[in-house]
Amino acid sequence: MVSAYFVLMGVIGLWSHSRADTVSDFFTAGGKMPWWLAGISHHMSGYSAVLFVAYAGVAYTDGITVYFWGMAGIGIGVGIRSRLFAARWNRLRSKLGVASPLEYLAKRFDVPTQQALAWSGSLLKIFDIAAKWFAVATILDVFAGVPYPWGIVITGSITLIYRTVGGLWADALTDFGQFVVQAIAAIVMLWVVLDKLGGVSGLWTMWGDLPPAHLNPTTSKFTTVVLLVYVLVKTLEYNGGMWNLAQRYMAAPNTCEARRGARLSSILYLVWPLLLGMLPAFRRSGSRAALISWAGGLLAYAIAYYGYHATLAVTVSTPILVSVALFAGLGYLMPEREAATDEIIDTIDRDDDVLPPSPRTAPPCLPDRARTRNLTKNERENQWHSPRSNSTAYWRSP
Repeated sequence: MVSAYFVLMGVIGLWSHSRADTVSDFFTAGGKMPWWLAGISHHMSGYSAVLFVAYAGVAYTDGITVYFWGMAGIGIGVGIRSRLFAARWNRLRSKLGVASPLEYLAKRFDVPTQQALAWSGSLLKIFDIAAKWFAVATILDVFAGVPYPWGIVITGSITLIYRTVGGLWADALTDFGQFVVQAIAAIVMLWVVLDKLGGVSGLWTMWGDLPPAHLNPTTSKFTTVVLLVYVLVKTLEYNGGMWNLAQRYMAAPNTCEARRGARLSSILYLVWPLLLGMLPAFRRSGSRAALISWAGGLLAYAIAYYGYHATLAVTVSTPILVSVALFAGLGYLMPEREAATDEIIDTIDRDDDVLPPSPRTAPPCLPDRARTRNLTKNERENQWHSPRSNSTAYWRSP
């Protein structure tokens, strides 16, 4: 079964290769990815074997707290900011021709800033991917008897092949396949668990059998501060701080579809257990603020974790708060505002992606509520008959 799954991943990679003719196709699926696939892929990209190995261990030892900071925190962060960030990432592709988050960094700041964040991010990602491959190797060792070294080699090779050959299409389609497998496994597991609990009524009676401490959303280790900071961190991380997740927003056909995909991912997390540079308020912060805030965050983490052996709450909160404070503070005290930066921010901030209704799709993508709340019903309807501003193509009402 495991071998067949790996073969399927390879086949998906080869099929996706035929759809990746340009750089845009490889990195953003050419802006042709359906919103539901972008949303599921965004959701599944946040999963790894770490979830089933490490998070499961926390659930066993500490109880339901793992849901609140491990899943609900992400769902809330993505849901709240789906309108703020998803549309902006999409406009980078559709209006400015940006094909990747790294290209955005070069345009928004400069090449040295891009290179510093790219190399540091790549080095950090090595450890992140290593932990995930090790977790997969653990599963293969336990269930299939595959030695750890071979498990890591097999997992890494298959991943590199289908992603390198097929680009974002391959990544999204394998995510969808994993989602289907996970859904089937979850339904089967739920059926078995309910049978052991004596039926559906067991969902209400099982809580009394758990240790009292396992029913608390927070614990002495996973405190309220950790939970709140985790929501902040995941809001930034899952709305583009992790570049591969930003690509899902960029791959949607338009801003409306990007928002729908983000909301779908948020819902799935809730029920299925340098980013700030985009925002107008931070247009005064340039490459100097970006580099200093990046270095300050890393230094703050090193001091908190290695110097003071700080608590989990301090270790998690200090780097992000230091980075945000430095980025915003330097922009205010030592502004680096430029005309090119203003043009980029104004372009991705302008919500003029108004599309007509289609009998085959969900309701049309309307402008931001803040931009239309003062319009009358007739004025809103007339928007369908006017050319979209600052665009070379527009829709007319039939």
